Amino acid sequence: MIKGELYYDRIPTKSLRNDVRYLGNILGKVIKNQEGEKFFNLVEKMRLLSKANSAKKKQKKQKKYLDDAMMISIADISAAMENTG
Repeated sequence: MIKGELYYDRIPTKSLRNDVRYLGNILGKVIKNQEGEKFFNLVEKMRLLSKANSAKKKQKKQKKYLDDAMMISIADISAAMENTG
């Protein structure tokens, strides 16, 4: 492994995503056949809500990092100004 290279940079993610999508489609068909359309719709709604919640958490985490970075910068500037004055 080359320094700075992440392990997942070497994994062919397109193929993996295609496999996961394929298996998800099969699972959806099985749920519909075994439990019916109404149950499938409930599972799909829960899946979409979970996906949206995950994206929202990621956005909040990124915003927190940015906010923290801004606070550090302001603190550093304040300290530098005190030292020069």
